[in-house]
Amino acid sequence: MQIKLSETELETKLALLDQFTTEHDDDLGWVRPRGGLTSFPWLRDGSDARAFCRALAVHGVLLAPGDCFEMSEHFR
Repeated sequence: MQIKLSETELETKLALLDQFTTEHDDDLGWVRPRGGLTSFPWLRDGSDARAFCRALAVHGVLLAPGDCFEMSEHFR
């Protein structure tokens, strides 16, 4: 199955991510993707993101911790 987003849907989702990361700029860093929605945000304090990912999983948000990619402060 292939999922295709319209440009409007894509821009709406990116705008939400922009807003969220701006509101949490002290804690989260990210580079806005130039295409698609895949990004690799990081914890600004440099801590290991695995605990962060586990805490979000309890709330139904599943993220891959950066140590899976040899960059422990990042998550995807």
